[in-house]
Amino acid sequence: MRLTDGRKIPGRFQPDQELVVLEALNEHTKRRLQVIGEGEFSPDDGNLLQIVSVERVEIHEPVVPAKPERPIWDRLAAIGAAVPAAAWEDVPTDLATNVDYYLYGTKKGSH
Repeated sequence: MRLTDGRKIPGRFQPDQELVVLEALNEHTKRRLQVIGEGEFSPDDGNLLQIVSVERVEIHEPVVPAKPERPIWDRLAAIGAAVPAAAWEDVPTDLATNVDYYLYGTKKGSH
């Protein structure tokens, strides 16, 4: 099973549960599978390592945020507006052209 963060978790399902799992996989863009049971967790970070036993599985519609997210350009504009004006004076005027130079130290103008 693949979690929303991309990690793959091993586990075994009963034949009647496999039908529900397959249905969720078939509609993975519109649905999510909830597994109720026991798991083994990492003592280091608490992440799920494997599914030990499955009591039941349920299909759910993903939760849609009540308020739609603002477009990325609005969020970036808000972040930019929060930066003090004096800080913008330190931003190189050729940043867009030479971003690799400023981030990684490559030669200016090399792409």
